[in-house]
Amino acid sequence: MKMKELLADPKKWTKRSYARDMDGDSCLSLSHEAVCFCLYGALSRCYPMQERGEVLRKIDNALMKTVGHVMIVKFNDSPDTTHEMLMQVLEEADV
Repeated sequence: MKMKELLADPKKWTKRSYARDMDGDSCLSLSHEAVCFCLYGALSRCYPMQERGEVLRKIDNALMKTVGHVMIVKFNDSPDTTHEMLMQVLEEADV
């Protein structure tokens, strides 16, 4: 599954935590209890370790092109970042 598929529903996206469970508590992104994810948590959930470097470079390039940021966590957690912006970055990166 690609990140853009995992995060297509705004309810599956979170800020200030890699992942959250049904109660909204922070949890590991690979936990079976995780139901929503930040960008980095979705990266961990969707791609094996050996592919993450390449995927992260695609996201960094898309961030620079679409919003001028290169730090995935800063972009995700910014109060100004909307779900629409997030999806634009993931579409541009095709991840």
